[in-house]
Amino acid sequence: MNYLLTGKESFNLKQRKNQLLEKLVGKENLLSVSVFRGYEEVDIDEVIDDCNMIPFLSDNKVVILENPRFLAVKSKEDAKEDDGSDGKDAEREERDFARQKVFVDRLIEYLKKPNETTTLIILYDSLDMPNKKFVSMLTPYLIHEKFDLLSEVKFKELVEKDLKNNNIRIDDSALNELLSRLPNSIENWQRELDKLKLYPGPFDLEVIKNLVSRPLEDDSFELTKALFSNDLSKALSVFRDLSTNKIEVFSLIGLISSSLRMMSQVLMLKEMGKSDREIADELDITSGRLYYIRRDIKNRNSREVLKVLNELSQLDQDVKSGFIDGQTGLELFIIKTIRG
Repeated sequence: MNYLLTGKESFNLKQRKNQLLEKLVGKENLLSVSVFRGYEEVDIDEVIDDCNMIPFLSDNKVVILENPRFLAVKSKEDAKEDDGSDGKDAEREERDFARQKVFVDRLIEYLKKPNETTTLIILYDSLDMPNKKFVSMLTPYLIHEKFDLLSEVKFKELVEKDLKNNNIRIDDSALNELLSRLPNSIENWQRELDKLKLYPGPFDLEVIKNLVSRPLEDDSFELTKALFSNDLSKALSVFRDLSTNKIEVFSLIGLISSSLRMMSQVLMLKEMGKSDREIADELDITSGRLYYIRRDIKNRNSREVLKVLNELSQLDQDVKSGFIDGQTGLELFIIKTIRG
């Protein structure tokens, strides 16, 4: 059988991939495993040719296709939901979709009569949702396993269980601070847990603040919150903190864009009459995060947020074209957005 593993919980997804590899070819038989990565230029015909090759010194082989472009590309339906794209972006996305569909059609032709000695595993653990149309086209020929993020309650239970199993004693205020600093990611939590295990303790509020960094996404939301509350001093302070941490300009623009896009989606769904529960489910965010987003933009509407998002998109193009320095451009963008 062949597999499609998708989901934002990359830790569990990778564990499942490793389970399949151990079952199919064993831990040490690397010669029987081929890996194609989506961030590289991947020719789907090369993937299919590799699948059709006989195993080397083994009864079976595995071909892994990680985060392929065809699962990241947007269809027309997805483009309609993307409130930040203009006409040119939509045309480009439509051409990209048509090109990727050709690759998917070729892959399906192979999957209709696959090589019995090869298992193809397609992984997609991007934070963006996979292309729904292509997933539906592929699922008749693959075992599709999903790895969604844990719920807020389940994630907290996992953290508390891991702390207990590792004899890490932590008071309630420190635990709450720890949870507030953790994104919903088991992989990230495992890295933070490794740090905590090296510290002799005890663990109080100040220790957690010093050991566990806040996610960059939190800082970007702090920045966008300051933008919409017209707090220039706070906005510039957060921006300079991020710059001091040597975050690249394009990464900063991406983080701010992501925050603005989330805000606009929340506002649009609210304007459509959706309940908080429906919004949280549709955007795959916790109720706690939704509460803070809504609190920060309660006096705004989606058009205002989209206007700022479009201005940031223009800045991104200007920086890439060399018309303006990134740091200067972002600082001017913040001042202009707040002062109008």
